[in-house]
Amino acid sequence: MRVRVSTFVFAAFTMMLAGPSDIEAAMIAWVCSTSNCSSTSDVMVQDQGAGDGLNGTQGAVLISGNYFGYEVVVNTSQSKPSIGSAELPSMTLSYTLTNSTGTAGSIWLYASDTDFTGEVDLTASLNGSSSNATFSLVSGVWGGSSNTSGDISNLLIALGPINSNPFSASGQSGTVGGLINPYSLTIGIQMSTDSRGTISGTLELAPTSVPEPSVVVLLGSGLLAAGVRRWRQLKA
Repeated sequence: MRVRVSTFVFAAFTMMLAGPSDIEAAMIAWVCSTSNCSSTSDVMVQDQGAGDGLNGTQGAVLISGNYFGYEVVVNTSQSKPSIGSAELPSMTLSYTLTNSTGTAGSIWLYASDTDFTGEVDLTASLNGSSSNATFSLVSGVWGGSSNTSGDISNLLIALGPINSNPFSASGQSGTVGGLINPYSLTIGIQMSTDSRGTISGTLELAPTSVPEPSVVVLLGSGLLAAGVRRWRQLKA
């Protein structure tokens, strides 16, 4: 059986997923039938807002239900302050997608947050398993160029396509936070399949700290002083 894969063209992602401006400062999660969430049937849930299955936890959103031919959909997303911080951004998107009919189709899951301030390198990892006979999974991380929720105009990390079970992939960005401060980050996956089964896993985004210039200067000064001291000892 052949998988019908809707092309996940990262370079063409120029449309914003952002909702009204009054929710741009909050974490938001989506379940969508298109890559740019342009359909009126797409689902958007704000942290601590209506439809948030984890309304008691700040920085966490749960969306579950039947959407776009997938009978069981779970998008559990986390960001600051549940995990990470503005200075050291961390985000996760845990998902379960079940296709019980075998009908060909695709679905997109996203999570986005704003007001990150740390100048860091970012590492993304995608892990999980699938009982679908055929499937394709693609993931991405965007951000660093604006402070707008759901801005997917600047691709930082691309993972996939993945079509083997179980699966694991990882990638790293360059330094984020130098273009604009504060800034937004968005993580997302696309699942395509034409076979019955369930796919589940987690997309994780974690930071690697970039030393402040002052720290680098102090470290360099210490090494220089140690070198001079050693040279004088040898000369004596």
